[in-house]
Amino acid sequence: MHYGFRNFGFGYGFGWVIPTIFIVIIFVAIIYAFSPRSENEGRKNAGKSGGTEPLEILKERYAKGEINKKEFDQMKKDLN
Repeated sequence: MHYGFRNFGFGYGFGWVIPTIFIVIIFVAIIYAFSPRSENEGRKNAGKSGGTEPLEILKERYAKGEINKKEFDQMKKDLN
């Protein structure tokens, strides 16, 4: 009899390998998902979440007419 072909080459001795690897991967993913992140990582990505710098926001407000030229210049000076 040819047992290797029927069991896709794993035979009865290695039938536990794939389910065990799958369980380990799930276990590692759960640990990673619930592990605490460092504070520096949060601060590093904080500016990227909004995607806009303060000067860009100021320029947008001026372009929309929310502030006038005098206010724009003063706020720009305050930012620098």
